[in-house]
Amino acid sequence: AAGAKRALVLPVGGAFHSPVMEPAREELAAMIDKTNFSKPLCPVYQNVTASAVNNENEITYIALKNM
Repeated sequence: AAGAKRALVLPVGGAFHSPVMEPAREELAAMIDKTNFSKPLCPVYQNVTASAVNNENEITYIALKNM
């Protein structure tokens, strides 16, 4: 038979990295497109890569990828 056999409640704060977040990602992308970003004064670390990023375009790309 089709369908879920079991469901588990996961200890998370949101539906991150799921299709449920796509509308929020699209809204964030629209806001990012309207915003002028400058080169950061210090490296930015994001949880997607956990590495130092100094390029403003890469920072915004990673922010969207994180959604």
